[in-house]
Formats: sequence, structure tokens, C-alpha cells
Amino acid sequence: MMSKTFSVLLLLVFSLIICPTNGFRRIPRLLSLPGRALSSRGGSSLARTADARERFILDKYVTKLFNDADTNKDGGISPAEVYELVLKFYIFVNQQAPIPPPSRERVMRLFKLADKDRGGRLDLQEFRRLLRTIYARASSRILVFKLVSMLVAPISAISLVEMIQGVPYLVDLFGALLPESTPKFLVNLLEKDSFWVTIFTVLFIQSLGKLALRLVDWFWWGSNSKDKYYEDCDELEEK
Repeated sequence: MMSKTFSVLLLLVFSLIICPTNGFRRIPRLLSLPGRALSSRGGSSLARTADARERFILDKYVTKLFNDADTNKDGGISPAEVYELVLKFYIFVNQQAPIPPPSRERVMRLFKLADKDRGGRLDLQEFRRLLRTIYARASSRILVFKLVSMLVAPISAISLVEMIQGVPYLVDLFGALLPESTPKFLVNLLEKDSFWVTIFTVLFIQSLGKLALRLVDWFWWGSNSKDKYYEDCDELEEK
């Protein structure tokens, strides 16, 4: 277990150093691999399979967005429709982590790059490349937020509950503060460790998650990270 954890941490640090966006993509999937797979050729093969599966899921969602917008079924969508779909796409992205969408100007710049035939409309393949490019920028923040919500926050919550339990005075004080009229079911609920672990986990996700994202943004883009977040997003992802 320790060797696996150490390997994952090394991979994460390496990804942070060489690439703040695309370098994160395969780290979460490596967390689910057996320890031996991380150091074997089979591990990289599994990672490629997982990468292909992620792209399939993303492409499926993007295809649905496109088809729903292409109401006249002519196989193309306008710049205004593209920007509207990008905002809808970020509703999906923000279910994974709070990430600001790109500005209209940035989307229009990517639109021009994607519109190879200069027809003023994007087909499905061009639209897919545009969203892949934007999602690549978001992938780093998604990973950081997931690490906080799935690892850092729960561990911190458990540690805090155990620390409180180790101070009998605090436990007795809390019990004394409860009114005698408190319903029995509520008393039983408040006495459960799992209840407080859940509460503290949610609080830590909200606080530590946002703090972690700010630190990552500041580290890579400086004080005005919100303005710089997409400034170098000027090349489309490969097909």
C-alpha cells in the first residue's frame, strides 16, 4: 500500500511540475489500480484504456449537446449557439468542481480556430475539438477538487472527530448544552460519530476545496488568475 501511495504522489508531483492542465488526466485513474500495475507495462495499458473511456463519455455528452442544439438538423451550429452550449457544458463541469467558464471572446477565438472551412458554423467534429480544448484546461482543477473531497476532507473530518473524542471535557460540555426537551432520535443522531464525520467532511470540502483551487490558480497564473486562466488556451486539442 505504501509503495502504491508513494508512486501516486510522485506521479502527481511530476504532473504538477511539467503540466498544470493535461498532466493531471491519468492520476485519478491510477488510484484505482493495483500496486503492481503502477510499475508494470500493464499499468500504462490500463491507463490508456481508462483515458479512452473518459474521452468516450465526454464525447457522448458533447454529441448530445450538439444534436439538441442542431434543431434544423443541418449538421452545423452558429457562434451564438456554440457559446450557449459552452455555458451548458460548464454546468456539467461544475458538478465535478467549481470552475469559471471562458469569456465569450475566448470562445469566439477558439471558434475561429475550429472553423476550418470558414463557413461561420461548426460541425460536430469541430465542436467536439473545441470543448475538448476547454475541458483540458479544467481537468487540473477537477482533479485537485476531487483529491480534496475524496481524500483530504474525509481524513481531516475523521481526525477532528477523534481529537474531540479524546477531550472528555468537550464531549461533556456538548451534552450539557443539549436541552432536556431534545427528541431522543436527535440525541441518538448527534451521538453518532458518522454524523459528525459527514458534517465536517462537507464543511472541509467547501473550505479546503476552494482554498486548494485558489492556491493552484495562484501558483500557475499569479494574482490575477481568473483573468489569465484561459489566456494561453489558443490551440485546439488534437483530434
